[in-house]
Amino acid sequence: MHSIFSTIIIIIFISSGLAAAKPDKSAIADYIKKQVIRQVLDKNSQFSSSDIKISIQNKEILKYVPENTVTCKLDIRPKANLLGKTVLPLLFYSQKNNLLKKTSVIINTNAYTNFARTTKTIKRGTVLSREHIVFKYEPFYGKPVNCLLKTEDIIGKEAFSTIPKNALITEWLIRDIPDIRSNDKITIVLNKNNLELRVGGIALENGYIGDNIRIRTTLKERKLLEGTIIAPQCVKIFMVN
Repeated sequence: MHSIFSTIIIIIFISSGLAAAKPDKSAIADYIKKQVIRQVLDKNSQFSSSDIKISIQNKEILKYVPENTVTCKLDIRPKANLLGKTVLPLLFYSQKNNLLKKTSVIINTNAYTNFARTTKTIKRGTVLSREHIVFKYEPFYGKPVNCLLKTEDIIGKEAFSTIPKNALITEWLIRDIPDIRSNDKITIVLNKNNLELRVGGIALENGYIGDNIRIRTTLKERKLLEGTIIAPQCVKIFMVN
């Protein structure tokens, strides 16, 4: 029995009865492409079969099929990423499942999807809207793994740094709008023994609800403190005895 780490689907060409015709070059090439497409789709749910382009770079080897060949099998490991250039074993078998020949095919595979690019230079702190991005159908291979591909993951986010025109939008270039920004005027809620006192303050760093940030009061003493953001422009500090 052959390795369980191989793609099991095979091609069987039957002429009549128990006899089998030798597979031809075009049939083998079609089989290879179908198996590669299946593997890519299994690992990348964002693609459809029409997005995947495959080139067999050493197609001439498919001319030399052993006599008595009735099946062939492309050996693909289940976790293999087939995007880009790949060398895969191709095995030929007789009707009695005897291995007749083992060779290798060189495959170049690319998949295409819509990437978000900027329509203009976007300054740091700008909240992105639909006019800031355009989607372009481009090869997936070779792109950063953290590219954002959906409108809802981009619109309404803030540019973390200046983004050049025609740049790919990646996760680290944008962020959620902070609930509190450095130098914002805030309300500080001082809690002690279930009693609360509210005083004015200034945030000393950006943060989101649930984050601990440094703050200072606007009282005469101007104390430096650290508290938890509980709402936009509101930070709570639990005082201990």
